[in-house]
Amino acid sequence: MKRSITGVMLGVVLVMGSLTGCGGDDAKPTSSPTKSVPVLSASPSPSVGQQPTGPIDVDPPERPAAMDNADEAGAVAAAEYFLRLTVYASATGDTTELEAMSGDECKSCQKYISSVKSLYERGGWWTSMPEISLSESQQWIHSEEPLQYQVEFEAKKDEYEYYNAEGELKHTDKEHAVFAVILMFDDSWTISAVRSVSPEEAAQASSTEQ
Repeated sequence: MKRSITGVMLGVVLVMGSLTGCGGDDAKPTSSPTKSVPVLSASPSPSVGQQPTGPIDVDPPERPAAMDNADEAGAVAAAEYFLRLTVYASATGDTTELEAMSGDECKSCQKYISSVKSLYERGGWWTSMPEISLSESQQWIHSEEPLQYQVEFEAKKDEYEYYNAEGELKHTDKEHAVFAVILMFDDSWTISAVRSVSPEEAAQASSTEQ
């Protein structure tokens, strides 16, 4: 049986101010990561003296071919793609693909999407896409019918700046969290739940349960 953190979920969504995740009762981060996955590309920040006038123009993340597979590799690829999409959505205001992957049962996913839309509808935007590195911890079958996997990542996000709805330039420091993503396959992968805790909380919970 996998050891799990019992019930700590942060209250703010990923890349909207702190590294967190979408709600759900079953996704629980466990131990520290062991494998590395590719680093998310960062877009350039505006030049010195340049006054940005709206959302940045960056390409969406590439959809991994492995996502077509209903297996462990497919689950890991889909979970990573989802986290890439959260960054892309926040940096551009484009939530189309993020909405397509987010299940109705993932209430915080829906709340996050609404937050992104609200920021841009009210005139806010990000000045750049921060660099994010993801390290794969572990993955296993959460349930077989329907087919669900739980995938865990450690995420580190670089600092970034954004304009709020009032036109004020805001700065966000580097962030670091451990994510547990539950996703279901039914013709395609859908996110059912995401939770996150700090690396310190993850280590403490693992130590307590040993």
